[in-house]
Amino acid sequence: MSKVEKPNRRKYATRKREEHTSLRVTTKASALLKERNLSAKVEGGADSALSNKISSPIDRINSATLQYMSYVKLSDQVAKLANPQRSDAFVKAFKESVREGQFEAAYMNAERFQLPKEFSRRNSDETYSRSVREMIFEASPEFDTWFDEVNRGLAANRTGGKIKTSVENISSGLVDFKALAAETRQKMQASYDKGQQLGSSRAGRKATPKAAAKAVRKAK
Repeated sequence: MSKVEKPNRRKYATRKREEHTSLRVTTKASALLKERNLSAKVEGGADSALSNKISSPIDRINSATLQYMSYVKLSDQVAKLANPQRSDAFVKAFKESVREGQFEAAYMNAERFQLPKEFSRRNSDETYSRSVREMIFEASPEFDTWFDEVNRGLAANRTGGKIKTSVENISSGLVDFKALAAETRQKMQASYDKGQQLGSSRAGRKATPKAAAKAVRKAK
């Protein structure tokens, strides 16, 4: 064996090792790509161990965001009440249902929010507001049904305030659209009649001095 052939053999062995390493990397990458494509076709892949293993950080963040969006603040739900003046009664009913285990909720540390109700002081025209502890609960079809019933009950048996006019309240029947339209028409007609009467009275006041002037001229 000549000394000239040894370096060639070393180069050949090195090239073979590099090709073998490159082949392993390519095979591993191809297998990972197949796993990712397979996980994308499987429903609920976020819950599977395979999807968790190969999902990107962005995918995990999106999953966490979707999971967080299934929770609602009590203050956001109070804002949906048809009659804000019954917000204190709603919070009381909400806490009672939580205490009875009808649905799950938790306090949000020391966070508080202001009720939209205006409270009146006894023997005074002054009003004041109250705040309650913020809570968070899990949204569900069962809660939506409960809320619709309570919202209707508080709107029908209200002791004060007025149901706000909104598309949601009209669609749900809390506000009678035909009665609202009739009331609007009456207000428009009353405003029109008032304008007509005001115009007529002004015209009459202008005509009176002219008639008096004509009578003076005739007398002369």
